[in-house]
Amino acid sequence: MNTQTNMGPNSVTPQRGDQLSKTNLYIRGLQENTTDKDLINMCAPYGNIVSTKAILDQKTKKCRGYGFVDFELPQYAEGAVKGLQAKGVQAQMAKVGILLHRPETVRLFACK
Repeated sequence: MNTQTNMGPNSVTPQRGDQLSKTNLYIRGLQENTTDKDLINMCAPYGNIVSTKAILDQKTKKCRGYGFVDFELPQYAEGAVKGLQAKGVQAQMAKVGILLHRPETVRLFACK
């Protein structure tokens, strides 16, 4: 059996290391009702956003208090960290170990 799966741009593969991302922010101290749209609204003034993810509890579907915002350019992310911290938001650059790589295609092969 030969199966090919196109995972698309939203699929993820973890990267390893302790380096800081140049574009991905880790934001904590979020309210339990925070959504991806709230993260967009919070960060859009700082530049173009590639993606956001408010981390939700699987059972309650409420925010676990943290999320990620990935910006198009490093200078947008740097400006967002400074601007959000000035407003009292707990924002910092995410570690590359948390940053996710999005491969275009992943091929899965299953044999009997």
